[in-house]
Amino acid sequence: MILLVLVPNQTRAQADTTRSFVKLHGGAIEVNFSGSILEIEDNSRFAAAIRGGIFFEAPSGLGGVECELGYSHISALDLLDLEIHASWQRAFWDSPIYPYVALAGGLRQEWLGSFDQVRYPVGLNIGCRVLLSQQVAFRADFKLRRVLNDPVRDFSERQLVIGISVFFRNSG
Repeated sequence: MILLVLVPNQTRAQADTTRSFVKLHGGAIEVNFSGSILEIEDNSRFAAAIRGGIFFEAPSGLGGVECELGYSHISALDLLDLEIHASWQRAFWDSPIYPYVALAGGLRQEWLGSFDQVRYPVGLNIGCRVLLSQQVAFRADFKLRRVLNDPVRDFSERQLVIGISVFFRNSG
């Protein structure tokens, strides 16, 4: 019995060369919950969003289409965004990390007291999904938007957003 403990186990000593990472597959459906908080001096901005989309096979990766419903609050200003995103992503080597780029556009309804205004944010998302399992991923986005139809001038926004995604039908 003592001899068995002292002799190394040959099967444990061999390295496992067949790594198997979780993957994102065409036909998968993603539901993402995300948010961001930004504070500049005495002004703070809180934003929350829910996104839902589907992936499909595309050249050298996966294409995706998603819809985002977001809410932001800045002082007395309330914003409600509805956007459509078209994305392309690919696994980084054979890892569970999926960087992506997306074109985005939509409508923004703004309320300041009894005044309201519709604006049109258009732009680009650059981000990354890190699959923790076949059903869950961490997601981070950098959003760049040009906001059109402002009564004074069109302006640009930059925002860093983090969130958690849940996948359905993500099997290969």
